[in-house]
Parts: sequence; C-alpha cells; structure tokens
Amino acid sequence: MTATHRVFNTPELVHLIAACLHKADLSRFLRTNRHLLLWIQPLLYKHTVACFLKPHANVLVSPYSIQALARNALSVRSLGIGLAEVAHLYNCFRAFEQQEEEKKQGLVTPSQSLTVTSDSRAIPLPPMRGLKCLTVLEPFRYHAEPCPYLPPITTSNVARLEQACWILQMSERLEQVLLNGLLIRHRQDFITLAKAIASVPNLKVLHLGVQAKENQPYYFPDPFRAWSSLFFACRSSVQVFKVTFPCPSVNGTDAISGGQGEDGSTDGGQAVGEESAMPRRQDPLSSLTDLTLPQAEDGTTGEDIKRILNHCPNLKSIHAYDQESAALREDLARTIASCCPLLNDVCFDSLTFATNGPTLPYQLISAIEEHQLEKLRWNSSKHIVRGPEPTGMFSRHSRSLRKVVLEMHCWFESKVLCSVLNVCVALEEFRVEMGRAYSFKPLAYIKLDDLGVTPWASTKLRHLDISIGIPVLPHQELLHNSASENTYSNGERQQQQLALLERLYRQLGALTQLQNLRLKAFLLDERGEPHFGHYADNTFPAMLSLGDSEGSGRPGYLEYLGGLTKLRQLKGSVYANTNETKVTIGWPEARWMASHWPELEVAEFFPNEDEATEPFVWLKSQYKESQLVLKAGPFDYI
Repeated sequence: MTATHRVFNTPELVHLIAACLHKADLSRFLRTNRHLLLWIQPLLYKHTVACFLKPHANVLVSPYSIQALARNALSVRSLGIGLAEVAHLYNCFRAFEQQEEEKKQGLVTPSQSLTVTSDSRAIPLPPMRGLKCLTVLEPFRYHAEPCPYLPPITTSNVARLEQACWILQMSERLEQVLLNGLLIRHRQDFITLAKAIASVPNLKVLHLGVQAKENQPYYFPDPFRAWSSLFFACRSSVQVFKVTFPCPSVNGTDAISGGQGEDGSTDGGQAVGEESAMPRRQDPLSSLTDLTLPQAEDGTTGEDIKRILNHCPNLKSIHAYDQESAALREDLARTIASCCPLLNDVCFDSLTFATNGPTLPYQLISAIEEHQLEKLRWNSSKHIVRGPEPTGMFSRHSRSLRKVVLEMHCWFESKVLCSVLNVCVALEEFRVEMGRAYSFKPLAYIKLDDLGVTPWASTKLRHLDISIGIPVLPHQELLHNSASENTYSNGERQQQQLALLERLYRQLGALTQLQNLRLKAFLLDERGEPHFGHYADNTFPAMLSLGDSEGSGRPGYLEYLGGLTKLRQLKGSVYANTNETKVTIGWPEARWMASHWPELEVAEFFPNEDEATEPFVWLKSQYKESQLVLKAGPFDYI
C-alpha cells in the first residue's frame, strides 16, 4: 500500500486534512471516493447557513437537502437562519417528534419520498444536539418571490417568538445565541423569552434585538424591568450580554404593554404570578466581561443600575446610552466606575434628545481611574463637542488608549480631534467615521493648520481614518487639482500650505506599523467651512508624487511614505485621475509603490478598474495573482 493510500485510509489523518480546506474544496475532496464521502460529509454541515435569499443556496428549499441535513444533524455546531426559517425548522423538528412517537406506538410511517407534496413541507428533522451557536436574523428582502416553504399560518409574527424559544430549550449545548427581529407584543413575551434563556445551561454569548409591531410607535412602559428579567434569567456562565430595544417614540403609546397582544390575547392577570415563579439567578456573573445597558426611562434610578452592576465584578466592556436626566447621568457614571474596577472598553450612543450639561462620556471617563481606558467608541448626533473638557478626557487616559472610534454626526472641534493624535502615546487605531450624508460636507474634520502644532504622540498606529480641511487660497489656482508646472511656487501662502502638508506627510511616514490609511480631503472657505463636494474629487497635493526637481521644480513627497512597508489599504482622496494627479503620477510612482508597499491589497486610485491607466495596470500585475484592487469604495469604511 502506498503512502497516499495509507493516509486516505486513516480517518484521523483525513479529518486533519479536511479541517484545512475551504468548504468548496472540501466538497470536491469528498467526491473522490466513497470512503471520504462517509468520513467527511458531516464536516460540510458543521457550519450551516439556511436563509431564503436568492441566488444563495439553501438546504431547506429541497426535501432531499433537508434529508441530507437530517442525516448529519448531530454534526451541526453553528446554524444561521432567517425569521422565516424559524417556523419551518420548528415544524420539521416537531414532525420528527411525531414520527418517533408513532414508532413507539408501532404505527407504520410512509416513506418521505411518497408523502412529501406541495402541501406537506415539514420533513422530519432530528434535534441538533451538538448545536453550539444559533443565529436568527431578519434578512434584507431584495426579491419579491415568496418563500416556498413558509406555511401560511406562520406568516404572522405571533407564533415566531414561541417557536424560537422552543428551539432554544431543546438545544442544551448552546453557547452563543444571536436573535434579531423578534416581535414583542406584551410583557408575557419577555417572560417566555426569559424562561427559554434560563433553560440554556452553558450560554456564553447572548445578542438579542427586539422589535415592535410594524407601522406602530414603540413604547414599553418599563423597558428596564423587561431587560432585567432577561439579565437575571441568564446562567452564571454568560460572558457577553447584549440586549437592545428600539428607540422609544416621543409620542408613543402603550403598543407593548402588560395587556392585549396583536392577536387579541391578554395576559389574563397571570403575568405577575408567572414572573414571580420565573427562575432568578442569585449568584453574580463572574464570567461576564461585555455588557450593553438599556436605555433608562423615567423612574429608573442609580440604585436600579447598581443592583445590575453588582452582579458584574469582572466587567471589562460596557455599551451605554446617554441619559436625558442630568442626575441619572451622574449616578450612572459614578456607579459604573465603582462597580466595575476592570473596565477598559466603553461605547456610547446618544439618543434622540439633546442633553444639557456634561454628557455621560465626559462624566464616566473622568470617573474611571487614570490611564485605565483602552478602547473608546462614541456615536453622537446631538452634541457639539468642543472646549477643554473633551480634550482633558483624552489626556486622562493618554498612556492607555489604544483604540478611538468616533462616529460623528455632529460638529466636532478640530483641536479636540487633534488632541487624540497629540497626547495618546499608545494609540493603534483612530477613526472618525461619517455617514453617506456627510461625504460631501463633513461635521468632524481636522484643520490643516491644527495638524502641524504638535508632533503625533504615537508611532504605533495601524489604522487611521480622518478628514482634513485644506483652506482654499484666494486668487490662485487650487493646489489640490492644478496641473500647472509652476503652481507649486506661486505665493507665500501657498508655500506655507505646502510646508504644512509636508509636515503631515512626514508624520504619516513615521507610522511604520500602519496597515490601513484613509485620508479624506475637504476644501475650506475663508470662514473655515467645508465646500460642498465629495472628498474623492479632491487630492492631497504632491503626496503621491516623486516630484520633478530637475525639470519644472515640482515638489513630490511620496518618498516620505517609504516606511509604510506594512500598508494594505490606501483609501480616501487618492484618485489618480484628477487634474493634478494625471500630471504628477505615472510610471516612476507606480514602480516606487511596487517596491516599497509589498503588502498592498486595496488602493482607491480609480472609480472603476477599467479606467486604470497603463502604469497602474502594470502595478496590479506585480502583486500575487493580481489581487490588488484599484477600484474606489467611497463608503467602505476601514
């Protein structure tokens, strides 16, 4: 027997080889002989995704594929489905139970090939006893074709929650549960869901997104109480707890209450009794490291939140919402800081109201021990961020902050953004993200004049995504799009601006660990306000050019970026087909990039790859299998 035969006749070695293969390669591998088919086929179902989104394959559409899934049900470890599949899987599981009951009673069960018709879609499917991760998402409906296996009775959302809870209760080995889009009708639904969560003994990760009835304002009379019922239902093994509610409607009514549901049912006065009988964990969640707090309503006090956080002694990451009440903000910040001494990762979201006085981010970050915070994510839409308070917020943790992500839909002072770069010595990732609406006129950007005041504190940056405002020089051709040879030598102010840009390029070149760079250039008028225009239409003057010192004297600063040998993505205002870059970027620059940026994967030089000029077509060919992407993705954040 040859060495090859010995390897492929040893199941343990075959499994080691199969574990290194992509799913498509694995499928081709097992079709080479029958032994491999028997040994490897279960591995194809280890991570199963079944969601009705054409043209993607779906194992639930065909009766034969469901039967194959049934044969390998014990091998499924991760299952991803949509809301429509919850009902279908429930029916298949119950059909299996009915079939097993009929076998016990000695009844003859017809063959599935004879019984499966257009009116009988539920094929017996045994429980997935080895399931460890369940994901239920509400998919985007981009096709109008009806789901072929969705029975008419389940088109209503009424039974979906109960069916999902039943699946949870029968999956005893679950460790990760991600449920999104489940409809909550009244308080009884929360009790049902809490009992299902309590029945999962090894749960480690819980992500739950609750939705209200469509086209009806959402208002839950006591969301904190509902959230708490789920929190105290979790077993002590939970490590991540993220339960979110829809944003409350200002003019909302009691659409979700303790009374009548959408099907006309009521709690019948039993909710209080069932809630008191519901299991309630007493031990602290010593394994919990990641928590998302709910949006507090009127009546929620600092003591209520303290009772929650007393169960989280080892919490390291928290996601909190700013509160309308100034007193509650102060209590919340003080309570979090005192109850969670290991906290080093915070995420903030603002609500639909504008707060007066210090906001929660300022108060909490000031309450945490100095130089303890490592990660900060702030999504704000209502606050104007300026002054010494936010600057001091970053200085307080300047030696520990490694990641700062600001999702800004509000005005953010340039000097405050600069302070992140100027004081955070351990910074590895700094991103100032903006939505599509602000790609033409940003609210959070750094002025070029502010960038050159202080050298950047960290040389460890790996991800950088910022917007920079460049003043327009009056009565002169614009630096950012001029093709004139002598443009770069006209005027004292223009030379001053070139000096500031050169300082910026030197700062970038010193970031030898940089992998992802996204620089967006916006032009500022005389008042310092950005012109309306997309950043992709602008460029950073001479940044990607080697210059022409012997001929026209045109400067170039590309050599300053020679230290970026780990650069993988270059995005933002880097088009190679603007009026300036058509003249200043060519063969010398393409050869230089191929030599100095060996790991480059994405460079947004053109709107479409078919517009690439000859030097960049050559540049693409210099990378492994021509994998370099030259096409721009203006809304693709790093």
